[in-house]
Amino acid sequence: AAAPLTPPSRRMPYAHWLRLVLPYTQHPTAADLNDSIMAEQARRGEAITGRVHYAKWSTRAVYELYQLMRITAVHLPEVTAPLLVLSAAQDQTVLPQDALHIQQQVRSLHIETAVLPQGGHIVLQDVGREAAFAIIGEFLARQAAGPAGSD
Repeated sequence: AAAPLTPPSRRMPYAHWLRLVLPYTQHPTAADLNDSIMAEQARRGEAITGRVHYAKWSTRAVYELYQLMRITAVHLPEVTAPLLVLSAAQDQTVLPQDALHIQQQVRSLHIETAVLPQGGHIVLQDVGREAAFAIIGEFLARQAAGPAGSD
């Protein structure tokens, strides 16, 4: 879900060198998102932990993510399993063209796509998470049922 192929920052390729002068960067969670997650945890009777999120990012890890994005793009044609490409319309990290590129490059015979109207990049934690869970569950149920018409 929400797999990036295009670096969200033009500095990402240079993170290998930036790590020498800026080993970490701060990325706090938006208060309203954290509040909604804590409210949902309280509603469910769960321990109130808030959003699981690293507020401090390793610059070296950012470069490793950049490398992973490049490797992933090369190996997309090897994907042949049924595929669900899930994204969020409000995602400011992954570009819509990345989902299209994945669809065009994989060799899966069965590809489904869904765009969540609400939520951002972390689709399973954001406000569109219930819709995401439903879409994923339905996709998995269809895959478990097998090809239409077979018994």
